[in-house]
Amino acid sequence: MQSLATTPDNLPSFDAASARRGLLRGVITAIVGTAAVLAGIVFLIGQPDWWRGYIAATVSSLLAAGLSLIPLNIGLNKGFAGLIPAVMAATGVRTLIAVGGCMLAVIAGHYPAVPTFMLMMPYYFALLSIETGFLIKLGKK
Repeated sequence: MQSLATTPDNLPSFDAASARRGLLRGVITAIVGTAAVLAGIVFLIGQPDWWRGYIAATVSSLLAAGLSLIPLNIGLNKGFAGLIPAVMAATGVRTLIAVGGCMLAVIAGHYPAVPTFMLMMPYYFALLSIETGFLIKLGKK
């Protein structure tokens, strides 16, 4: 019977510099694309409170996206085996910063809660899908 254990010998290998560029390109594309779509939606809604929520969600999501790249870069230096826990750490960092930033905006800045948190979620899921797709793509190499 064949063993299903994963050893360092059978893990995929990849070019870390090329992977970094691809990840950065994907994150930037996700943020810009999500921001454009959400701006169009908020424009169609036509309520000023939603623009305030859009600004808070966009700023906190930008910070979350940038800071979640730190564990991913560390993981890329350690190869595929180090990348899997790095994706989990990046997800935690992104959650804490995005939700924490929106909470700060709502509590301290008196931003509207519903638009702020509702508009943060598409950013969160866009970044999550980019990082998950990135991990799957590297795993296939």
